Amino acid sequence: KDALPRAWRAKPCVCAMSGQLARDRARLLKAEKLVNQGIYRLVSREDALSDLDTQVSAQEADLVEKRQQHHRSELAAKANLEASQEAAEQSDRRRLALEGREAELQTLRDGLAERQHRLEVRAEASAAKRRQLSEDQVVLQELRTEVAAFTEAAAQALARAEEQELRLIASNEELARARNGVAEL
Repeated sequence: KDALPRAWRAKPCVCAMSGQLARDRARLLKAEKLVNQGIYRLVSREDALSDLDTQVSAQEADLVEKRQQHHRSELAAKANLEASQEAAEQSDRRRLALEGREAELQTLRDGLAERQHRLEVRAEASAAKRRQLSEDQVVLQELRTEVAAFTEAAAQALARAEEQELRLIASNEELARARNGVAEL
């Protein structure tokens, strides 16, 4: 079929085979180099994934810690809110008690003023009787002393009431600041 002799066809050319082997060897080296580069990239990616996994684990642990801290701060804020509400209720009760005392003191003052008025009228009516006058003057002096003592006591009670009202106002302002702090949380 070919123009070449049969013996030549049966023997391959060493030069052609050598060239073919060199090309095959170069392709194999190139393929091996690509495989090695792929392996290197895979190892690099695995290292990067390992580092990323470590970072994610650290972030997850940090998030768990932050959640626990947040939960603790929420519990503390709730306790502060409850304490503030209790303080507000106590302040309201104190204010109502002070208002009741102030009303009682005013009634007492009115009663004392009425009593003093009656005594003065009685003293004027009994001016004609000397004996009666001296007795009434003693009684009047005693009542004036009582009135002065009651007035002094009323003034002291009123001063205490005003002082407690100032404390109540300060307590309410502190409560408002605490509520604002809780609301900001």
